[in-house]
Amino acid sequence: MIQIPGYRVIRLLGKGGMAEVYLAIQQSFGREVALKVLSPTLAKDRSFSERFLREARIVSRLVHPNIVTVYDVGVADGRHYLSMEYIPGEDLKQARSRLNLEQRLNVVRDIARALAFAGRKGYVHRDVKPENILLHEDDGRAVLMDFGIARTANLKSGMTQTGTAIGTPHYMSPEQAKGQEVDPRSDLYSLGVVLFFLLSGRVPFDADSVVAVGVKHVADPIPQLPEPMQRFQSIIDRAMAKDPAHRFQSGDEFIAALDQIPAAELERIKSAMLMGKGRMVEADADAPTLMSLTPVATGGSRPVAAPTVRVKRTPPAAAPRRQTAARGVPPKAAPAAPVTVVAERTSHSLWPWLAGIFIASLIAYVVYFQQQLPVEERIHLPQHLLAHWRAVAREVGGEKLAGLLGEEVPEVAAGTDEAAGAGSDSAAAEQAAKAAAEAQAAREQQLKQAQEWLRTLEQQPQQAADIVGLSRQLLQQDSEDGDALALLDQFRQRYQWLFDTTLAAADTEAAGEWLTRLERDFGSSPELQERLQVVQTRIARQRQIGELLTEAAALAQDKAWTLPADNSALQRYRAVLALEPGNADALEGIEQLVELLERQARQQMGVSQWPQAQQSLQEALSIDGDNRQLQKLLAQVETRQQVLSLMRRARQLGDQGKLLGHGDDSVYSITGKVLKLQPGHAGARAMRRDLEDGLVGSVEGLLQSQRYDDVRAELARALSYFPASERLQSLKSANEAAIKEANRPLVEQLRVSNQPIDDLSGLQVAQFPTVRQLHVGFLYRRFDAAGSAVTAHLYEGADAIEVAQTEVTLSRSEGEQYFRLASPLREFAADAYRLELRMEQQVLAQLVFRLTEPAPETSDSAASQ
Repeated sequence: MIQIPGYRVIRLLGKGGMAEVYLAIQQSFGREVALKVLSPTLAKDRSFSERFLREARIVSRLVHPNIVTVYDVGVADGRHYLSMEYIPGEDLKQARSRLNLEQRLNVVRDIARALAFAGRKGYVHRDVKPENILLHEDDGRAVLMDFGIARTANLKSGMTQTGTAIGTPHYMSPEQAKGQEVDPRSDLYSLGVVLFFLLSGRVPFDADSVVAVGVKHVADPIPQLPEPMQRFQSIIDRAMAKDPAHRFQSGDEFIAALDQIPAAELERIKSAMLMGKGRMVEADADAPTLMSLTPVATGGSRPVAAPTVRVKRTPPAAAPRRQTAARGVPPKAAPAAPVTVVAERTSHSLWPWLAGIFIASLIAYVVYFQQQLPVEERIHLPQHLLAHWRAVAREVGGEKLAGLLGEEVPEVAAGTDEAAGAGSDSAAAEQAAKAAAEAQAAREQQLKQAQEWLRTLEQQPQQAADIVGLSRQLLQQDSEDGDALALLDQFRQRYQWLFDTTLAAADTEAAGEWLTRLERDFGSSPELQERLQVVQTRIARQRQIGELLTEAAALAQDKAWTLPADNSALQRYRAVLALEPGNADALEGIEQLVELLERQARQQMGVSQWPQAQQSLQEALSIDGDNRQLQKLLAQVETRQQVLSLMRRARQLGDQGKLLGHGDDSVYSITGKVLKLQPGHAGARAMRRDLEDGLVGSVEGLLQSQRYDDVRAELARALSYFPASERLQSLKSANEAAIKEANRPLVEQLRVSNQPIDDLSGLQVAQFPTVRQLHVGFLYRRFDAAGSAVTAHLYEGADAIEVAQTEVTLSRSEGEQYFRLASPLREFAADAYRLELRMEQQVLAQLVFRLTEPAPETSDSAASQ
């Protein structure tokens, strides 16, 4: 089994070409998660790994009850994984056969909400299909999965790099199939295909190849839904419009269109679906049209039924059962309870046709052969032939077919002449035909009246007895009379329709009355009683839900959102969900409570009401514990609360003079904690600056007093608190320079003369005559007692030409030193000079003087010589 740090893998949930999905326990929270792990082969492909990570980034931004929640994403041992909400249940494709109409529509509403939310965030799913819709087994809500190929709406997303359309062909929008730009309306097209699939059991466009399916999406007209679902055709047409501008522009519009269908009509459609399973007969497209032909038996007056029809209810407009043209009853539309006529060959309607053919053949046979016989034989021929054919009919079809030939007729007395016999036969036949025609006309008039009663049954229910009486009277004459049976079937279905309609309209009293009539005329029906009980229970539950929702709205208006726990809007909404899991109004109300609490918390944060904001966010998270935005806000508020507490403590310590220290009882340590929680906190930074200023001032005072060693100690302490302080670092450099300067060897009272020097107390002469040798002396101190060497350098003129150099050895740490500098020539030239004393290239002292030409000798001096 695969190993992912932080997760304990339980079992494999599913495997696809791109990834494997495991049920796992996230150990840090102890919760079940679905762990999606990208295939190792695909993980090496940058495009697939990017798509995998993109799914995580997208879904992490889409926190919604109908979108799967992502908890974590990462890479372990080179395998990309995605930790997300575990949805126990099946996908829509697997579960659809067990869903009733209301549940299927709720699935579409849920996904429309998810797409509306994603659309507002700027994302297009691009692969909406039943396999990507999971139904939560706990609360029944539909959850949209697999955002792996989702993109923002402003990106071209129809084709991959290889030129293959992304998505599932049967659910692609036309623009997606053509590789054009898509926006959220493309997802609504796909949702329209899902709705078509749920209502009809098939996809609207199918073909042998992907390309052919795409072409159909682009070019073919939208197919029609099955007849019971025609009420949804306008919604399908708009959702699947070829032009996105003609579609629903948002998931909210899609939901609004579904909600416009009255509940009563939905119940009627559901009833039609249920009845259709056992009663609807598929039309035989190859069967010929049954025209009017009504044979009448020569031996009796009972009407003979022509081929009849079955009926099935068709919402919303009603049409009465259509009679054959021979009955003379034109088809008319009843305003309330619809029926659709579908031709059906019934077993009882075959006998009249056989009888008609049989009788016609018999008459032709009698007429022909009677003319070939002698007169005396013609008299008895009809009775003999009728007896003979009655026997044949009895053998073929039993007493039923034989009875159509009339009663036994006594033989004609011998001696009756031919003319009398022929005349009586002709008169009897004419009289029988006339009686049969009158009976048939009366029967048709009765059926016509029954149809009229049936159409007005809802307004005049007392006519039900007349309809039943007429139908049973006809059935007494012929127990298999097709018209009578069809009339009773229509009547029962009309009752059933009225019962279903009043139930769907929550009119239980009227439904009970129709149920009583239905049982009175057709006997007890446990099934109907059970349905009535179920609907009454549902109506009571809906009434209770309505009351709870009203109370929740009132409590929310009073801002009793979550507290008190037993009398809050949240408690009412949860009570609704306990009665009806997945109730859209309750889910939306809870979502609004979270939004209200978040808005309130932000307002409280804006005016620094941190405890109140913390309370609001905690209440919101008690509703939506996985809301990352709320978690982030609560962390900010809690940090702010902690910062405020620390700053109060810092001010208290400051008042107590506890400024510095690395423990928990100093301004320095407390402000450090604040800045760790909130690096830019102005108050903490100001306190830190004050602490630094105090240390800098202390060091500067010591430096000015030339207490260099004390400066060093104070700097060490200050830098332990503020190692990056530029001011402290500058003071450290200044102190080291001062210490160095204080310990530098010092030369003082440097003197130069053209005469020997034995006293350094006098002033230096600025100029004197040139000589060959200069005498130099100076005082010194702070030298190494072991001996040091000083170098004297003499520079001449503006160009600073070195004209003499000598090294002077100092044997003591301080004292007086004298030496001479001799010119390499006869004497130094008259010019300006600079004398420097150096040690290790450092100038210890320097002196500037000038040598002048010697004054000319006077006569007195010459004479004296």
